[in-house]
Amino acid sequence: MPMLVMALGGHYFIEDGETIFALSASKDKDFVVIEGAVHGAPCKPCSEQTGVSYDHATRSLYDYVANWANSLPVRMCETALLSK
Repeated sequence: MPMLVMALGGHYFIEDGETIFALSASKDKDFVVIEGAVHGAPCKPCSEQTGVSYDHATRSLYDYVANWANSLPVRMCETALLSK
């Protein structure tokens, strides 16, 4: 079964996501970190620290999830064919 694990790059739970990803038995899995993202908004302290705007972080997160979800029918068919 396909699995998506995402971490918010401006938050401190990245290592937890890495652990979940590493321990997953799924053969079709992705681990993604969205740069400058925190819960609910772009990371303002991150922008102040780096001088980079992360205003795109929320949109990047949702766009990635949408593209990943749209790829599921193809991925599920590939998985079913490979298991035969």
